[in-house]
Amino acid sequence: MIRHGYEFPDDWDDLRVELWCLANLEDTHMHLKRCMMMLWPNLYTGEMAPGVPRWRGDLELMTWAWSNYRTMCVIGHASAGKTHTLAHIAYTHYLADAANTIITLTSTHLPGLKKRLWSDVVSAHKTNVVTKAAETINHDTMHIRAYDMTIRPTDNPKEDKYIIEGIAVDRGEEAVTRIQGNHSRNHRYVIIDEAEGTHQAIFDAASNLMTDNDFRWAMLANPENENGEFGSWCEPTRGWNSIDPDEDLHWETARGGVCVRLDGLKSANFRHPAPEGKKSYFPFLIDQDYVERIKTSYGFESARWWIFVRGWFPPAGSMGTIFSRNVLAQAVERIYYNYPPTPVATLDPAFEGDDECILQFGEYGTANGSDYAFNFLKEEVVKAKVKPGGEPLDYVIAHEVMAQCRMMGVKPENFIMDTTGAGRGVYAILRKEWGNVEKCDFGGKPSKRRLRAYDDATCNDLFDRFVTELWFSSKVFMEEGLIGNVNLDCKKLREQLSSRRFEIKSKRESIETKKEMKKRLGYSPDHADAFVLFTELLKRKGAVTGQESLPARDSQKEMDRARAYSETNMEEFTHAALA
Repeated sequence: MIRHGYEFPDDWDDLRVELWCLANLEDTHMHLKRCMMMLWPNLYTGEMAPGVPRWRGDLELMTWAWSNYRTMCVIGHASAGKTHTLAHIAYTHYLADAANTIITLTSTHLPGLKKRLWSDVVSAHKTNVVTKAAETINHDTMHIRAYDMTIRPTDNPKEDKYIIEGIAVDRGEEAVTRIQGNHSRNHRYVIIDEAEGTHQAIFDAASNLMTDNDFRWAMLANPENENGEFGSWCEPTRGWNSIDPDEDLHWETARGGVCVRLDGLKSANFRHPAPEGKKSYFPFLIDQDYVERIKTSYGFESARWWIFVRGWFPPAGSMGTIFSRNVLAQAVERIYYNYPPTPVATLDPAFEGDDECILQFGEYGTANGSDYAFNFLKEEVVKAKVKPGGEPLDYVIAHEVMAQCRMMGVKPENFIMDTTGAGRGVYAILRKEWGNVEKCDFGGKPSKRRLRAYDDATCNDLFDRFVTELWFSSKVFMEEGLIGNVNLDCKKLREQLSSRRFEIKSKRESIETKKEMKKRLGYSPDHADAFVLFTELLKRKGAVTGQESLPARDSQKEMDRARAYSETNMEEFTHAALA
């Protein structure tokens, strides 16, 4: 049997021929592509619909780059399938010549490696046609050892060198030694996932393998910092100014290799949009709904837009504001409740230096499809002074807060305050003398809650610290129409909400610190910090955003009664504020 100019045994099938060619010939792209199509036909062969091929443009680009360059960088949008594709490429090469191939899979941390790259390689083994055919005769082609993350041929499971191995790079020197110490007589491949967060020593260890006969390595990441170590491997031969982010999807790099860029706006779901009312053909890739959410939530041209939609390094100094003018516009009108609301209060006791101690009041109740719709009512700057021989400052503030809350009808369980730094003393007094008030540490770690009910990621995946989570949670409440009465009279509050910036750091949103904002604008966001505590209080009581609305239960009679009650109630608050 003659194929590709070579003679093969007559009993070899097409897949075996292509695997041999992949392992032994230099022009590998065509053979790699054919192998992947035959190994996973449900993923790569045929059409999703008439005119919509399963073999997408990004697959063609990535397999071409891998086959023609020893060094390959891949930057791309969110859910681009980078890791999944490289896992299939790696497994295909190993299946072609397992006795002479070493493949190292790395990521920044062990949990991330297990969840992403290692998991995708194991899935590649379990779902290919060779494994499925072997299962019919109770035989497996590979031996998978989950405890040390290795894969090796079943007929020689004790072979410790020619394997697929997973190494978490946070193991420091051990990871460096294992990577640079494993040379191969034929095929040596390294794949670095989450390359933006990978230490330079790992890059150095991998590049040390350049002397191996057939060495290739791929670095994958969402683009964040073009000036970092990973960014230096992506830099074009003629510099960043030579690349047009609206046009260029690959270029040769200054350090010798190729960089592949996956632009979300040019992905398969945009090249082949599904008919109106139908789901996207490629549900694992971003679609128009995702793009619109990013545009609405973070802003067109924001850092998150560039990184997670365009697959491009954000412009230098790119930062966004959390509460845009459009977001604040959704909270101007007063909310009218179906039933009498509950009064609530917050305190940001930042009374050191020239920062202000802010006490705010609001109310929540059933409206707009939620039991936790919130109206902002008023705020006070607590100007506590210590008299000679009188109470210490913490007691003066605590007693003033209790007096005003009682006057406003706020119970202890409906009060929350920041206890970062100086706030701890005030909190201790309130809890002892008043009741079970809620506390919040702005400087703590993000929670494991979801920002919205439909989100896949949790807040500790999205944000760098708890104060960032607080601000974004309030923004989502506003976007969903659950915050009202932040009208144009609330000048200082609106100014602070719209002025505080955020940026992307290590794939997480990071709000600027009080010190940074004060240096930039001359004031701290004390009023806004007190305001975002309302959302945290409501979430602790059960509020959830991003879920379907509650059943409608507001007849016209109930709405009229609710409106009359709210207006009367506001007059009571106004009178109390002037008393």
